[in-house]
Amino acid sequence: MKKYILILVILSNISFGQITLSTSFLNIDKNYESLNMTRLSNSGYKYYRLDKVNSKLIVYNLNFTIYKNINIPLTLNAPRVYAVSEDLFDSNNTTLEFLVNDWNYVGSYYKPTVTIINELGNVIFQRDSCTITSNGITLNDPNNNKAFIIRNSSGVKMVLTKTYPAPAPQGDEFIYDLPGQLTCQECIGGIMSLVQNPANPIMSDDIFIQVLPNPSNNGSTIKYTLPMANKSATLFVYESSGKEITHYEIDSFMNKVELNNFDFNSGVYLIKIVTKDGKSKTEKWVNNK
Repeated sequence: MKKYILILVILSNISFGQITLSTSFLNIDKNYESLNMTRLSNSGYKYYRLDKVNSKLIVYNLNFTIYKNINIPLTLNAPRVYAVSEDLFDSNNTTLEFLVNDWNYVGSYYKPTVTIINELGNVIFQRDSCTITSNGITLNDPNNNKAFIIRNSSGVKMVLTKTYPAPAPQGDEFIYDLPGQLTCQECIGGIMSLVQNPANPIMSDDIFIQVLPNPSNNGSTIKYTLPMANKSATLFVYESSGKEITHYEIDSFMNKVELNNFDFNSGVYLIKIVTKDGKSKTEKWVNNK
């Protein structure tokens, strides 16, 4: 009996403390595609999501502030975004490009369209009646029908499949040469995806700000909620004298901004959020790095 008791005690002390929840995004609007990640050749890792109602692709920095807000010159119905990159679809690595695969109901069938757009809102490629068969890629097998972007000895290719009008003829596939490179093979289709959870903590007409921990000597998280009528705002960081140090664009999809204490001198700062219609709220932050 003692042996069994000893075993149970040992097992009860096994800890899973290495795995912790990092971020939850709450009360997610059903018109938003889930948050995904990509790695840009110049700008590093970024989050992105699709706002299909307003036809926008919103790209975030890793501290959850807005990096780019891109207009999509399309009327979207059932879209998905893939392959957000800086140097895959053209040779200019200073601008973002991405692929939109959308479906529209025509007659008794859904008709797909593949469109590649850059951050200026310019359409740089479009193919009607075609879709992608997977959001995967392969690096060396051009016959892999589970991938729509492949890389082999002759370069990077994009494979589209004709599906309209249905039933489409067997074997209608189109292979395109892409001028760029694959920077992030594991996240070309946004497959590094964050899980989202329901219910925002506060929904009101006021701005909510909470800085945790405060004071801090390592890093601080600014939790916030915008008024229901405001989808975006600006977060300012001021010295106690009133001098602006930096500012970030934020939106109601996210609910926090992460600050690295070592980006700021030790001292007292003011965190101020200002909405587009002029509402504002300020909280004090003490940095003891």
